[in-house]
Amino acid sequence: MFRPGVIVAKEKHTTRYMLALTEAQRDAAALALLSERSKQGYWYPDPSELTNDPPEFSKEEINSFKSPSLKRQALRLWKDYERDEAWLKTYRKVYASIQKAIENEDGSLAWRCLRARADAEYEEISIEPLEVF
Repeated sequence: MFRPGVIVAKEKHTTRYMLALTEAQRDAAALALLSERSKQGYWYPDPSELTNDPPEFSKEEINSFKSPSLKRQALRLWKDYERDEAWLKTYRKVYASIQKAIENEDGSLAWRCLRARADAEYEEISIEPLEVF
């Protein structure tokens, strides 16, 4: 449910405030912000340009390692690789949604994209209630 308020976007060097008394205003602000960030180029890199190479040894080979510390390090490398792969899989979906929102000028989807990224560094966004008398 929509609540009127002020959109607060906390970025690296500034906090931005945008009035959203209606869903249409919220969606317009979200689309403008998402489009601006996308055009800047560094906010949402194309996932096809991101790489995540697996370790140079298979999981099965780890059992043949004699050193316990080497085994632990090898397992850690695989765990990191799998974590990064899971992140990349999710990011590909988010990136596709961002592109779709911009291409279709869909402010509602733009808002959902911004909210989905709200936990990312410098991308916190919320709507603070506004009291009107």
